[in-house]
Amino acid sequence: MESLEPGTETAGAQLTPDLSIIVPAYNDAGSIEAVVREASYVASQAAPRHEILVVNDGSRDSTGEILDKLSREFDALRVIHHKVNRGFGYTMRELYHSAAGKLVFSIPGDGQIRAAQLERMLPAAELADLVVGWREIRNDAGRRKRQSYVYNFLIRTLYGVTIGDVNSVKLIHRRLLDAVVPLQTESPFIDAELCIRALRRGFLIRGVVIEHMPRQYGTGSGGKWGIIWATIKDMLLMWPALRSTREGPWARSHLQRGSAGDLEPPVSGSWKRDGEP
Repeated sequence: MESLEPGTETAGAQLTPDLSIIVPAYNDAGSIEAVVREASYVASQAAPRHEILVVNDGSRDSTGEILDKLSREFDALRVIHHKVNRGFGYTMRELYHSAAGKLVFSIPGDGQIRAAQLERMLPAAELADLVVGWREIRNDAGRRKRQSYVYNFLIRTLYGVTIGDVNSVKLIHRRLLDAVVPLQTESPFIDAELCIRALRRGFLIRGVVIEHMPRQYGTGSGGKWGIIWATIKDMLLMWPALRSTREGPWARSHLQRGSAGDLEPPVSGSWKRDGEP
């Protein structure tokens, strides 16, 4: 795997990680240990200094106990426990705000997108501020796939954002996070808010095709009507504020399927899609 250049050291100061892998976890006892172990291996290959930050969002199973055990084994693992379930959006906002790395990579605690996908996404980060993984073949139930299609359609219609998989995993440069936080929403709209604010400020986003695995343990909560309603409400409530900060035209041209050599020079404030001018 391609390695990140190590950061500079300052005597007497806490060292900044070169890479943070952030993981939301909720009732993921069947998968979280494998997720953390793979994340630790992948991070150690990619960056000399790294952290793995997991938020246990009030899990009712043994997720918390497993994470506490792993934190005694892996020095780079940081675990935050919520006493009660706060929801995916709140958890992701906390992860985005708490990650210290110069690059921040998000993966789910259910193992459907593995940490090894970082290897596919790193080359694109050389020419972009934010890299979004595109689940070209999505191993979810038909209902979840239809909900995702409608959601991304609404994002395109309301905000003009042509990112096809806005809630997928992301590889984010620190300069972008510093520009868009604090994020406001606490629903799953949080990922769309991040992307919209980034594009409004002229940052470049690229997409990379990634693998999406079938879920082996538990059930996802994203399809529950309460969560869907909270997401739609935030999408509508945030529209006046996010729309008013629009900066410049939307560019479109490349969704990466190969190596970094396939990429065109970056264009400010754009989403790159394959086959478009």
